[in-house]
Amino acid sequence: MSMKDSDVSCALLTAALAGLMGGCGTREKEKVIETPQPLAGVVSATTVDKTLTLASFTALCETRGGLVQTHASCAGANTCAGISYHSSSGRLTEHSCRSANSCGGMSCVDLPADRGLTGAQILEGAPEIAMGAGESQCNYCHGTGQSAFVLPIPPDADPEERKAAFQGKSDAALLGAIAFGIHGVSADGTAYANMPAFYKVYSLAEMKRLVTHLRSLPLETKNWRAVP
Repeated sequence: MSMKDSDVSCALLTAALAGLMGGCGTREKEKVIETPQPLAGVVSATTVDKTLTLASFTALCETRGGLVQTHASCAGANTCAGISYHSSSGRLTEHSCRSANSCGGMSCVDLPADRGLTGAQILEGAPEIAMGAGESQCNYCHGTGQSAFVLPIPPDADPEERKAAFQGKSDAALLGAIAFGIHGVSADGTAYANMPAFYKVYSLAEMKRLVTHLRSLPLETKNWRAVP
């Protein structure tokens, strides 16, 4: 076999192995990793209705099994797919998760379909919920729910004051915490995330059942340890 034929054979072998193995003294072919481009947002419908109020928009949202978020300014951004209302123009838009959100108005965030889970099943972390790791189950922080609901509080907080504050919260406030989590910034400027969001896990009906179940249980507190 001539040198020329050998060179051709080497090139064919290298190409056939697609760079996964080195051949004929050549260096392994570098793999190219392509970064997928983000999907464009989709606006599926747009109407104008300047008569909508928070109450009427909430009623509209509930008919599709969603939960309302409000936006104070253009910095506001809704959680995911649903409908958004621009308060100044009256523009009502149905959109995908990646579509631009309306400025200064309201959004209805779509939730999963109802699977019929009870509040007790959700709080106790029933196996059929299939939420993943045990740390993401409600009972990891709030107890099993069989005898009491456990409310985590800061080490220096007054338990009775925190119990009263929790019991004084509206159903809407509890639904918002369950759906969108609890996040904020402490007095020293440190960001905190005390509870994850479950709007992708439970339906509106399931979260309402959970709130009803929480209201029926005795309330206990548990201190979490401060980070040193």
